[in-house]
Amino acid sequence: MKIHFNIESLPMIAKFNRSILRNDINMTDLTFERAVTDAREMSSDRILSNRSISHARYVILELFHLAIQTEADVLLCAGWFDPDCYDSSIVEKAKQLLDQGQSIHGIAENTNPDILADSPFAKMLADPKNTNSSLSVVDPEKIAGGFLHFTLAGDNAYRFEEDHKLATALLSFNRPTTVSILKDEFDFFKSSSTQLSDVAPSKKS
Repeated sequence: MKIHFNIESLPMIAKFNRSILRNDINMTDLTFERAVTDAREMSSDRILSNRSISHARYVILELFHLAIQTEADVLLCAGWFDPDCYDSSIVEKAKQLLDQGQSIHGIAENTNPDILADSPFAKMLADPKNTNSSLSVVDPEKIAGGFLHFTLAGDNAYRFEEDHKLATALLSFNRPTTVSILKDEFDFFKSSSTQLSDVAPSKKS
């Protein structure tokens, strides 16, 4: 059986760093956004933590900003790309990346049968007009070890969600070993998923 990614086993995100990460809890939203932008601009290997949906939205925007700058592809694993997080600003950034020629591939849990109606971001990924994007769905209950939520931009930058309900996550813009491990996880989830176009559309009552 495949052993899934264990965040505590990685030296890059080890318990040794927890005391440093906890300092982020005291950041204001503005200070947090500045720290994230600075980390992107400096390609810093600093590990930051985010603690809200608004933080998550900002980090994902910054990851797309980096992908546009560096002409990198983006991989995402999420619940169902809830527009509370994946709002119009992220959709526009994603469209910009696709128009630039890079690819975006997403995997969602199959818990929302109306994902295309409810999530503009998911609808964009599944749009057949976008030949360099795709959206697959996976049954999290059939994934041994559990389905993980994360975003990867290129070979170095990531956001890894520790608690989906609380939207708490770890992130960095220069941790290639961590990204490599998460890419392997994405490939595993992809092999267990179904292209959304292959799934029969639901009928709302």
